[in-house]
Amino acid sequence: MSQEEQKRLVATAALSYIKDGIALGVGTGSTVDFLIDALPPYAAKLTAVVSSSERSTRRLEAAGIKVTRSARPASSISISTGPTRPQNTCI
Repeated sequence: MSQEEQKRLVATAALSYIKDGIALGVGTGSTVDFLIDALPPYAAKLTAVVSSSERSTRRLEAAGIKVTRSARPASSISISTGPTRPQNTCI
């Protein structure tokens, strides 16, 4: 399995953490790009989406997902990848 296929699988698995009424923090990177591509059908479940970068914000908005430009909401999960991801992230 290629690295790209692995990243797509990880991003798809992260979607299972999205529940009704949560706010979602989105990081930046190639795995997160796969997540954003698959996110639109789940958008109605989210109370807010916060992005860590202009790149992810542009990608989210292009997918029709409104990005909240305020502080991170209290009831949330964050989806990020790489060595700098915060604790309690999905991937």
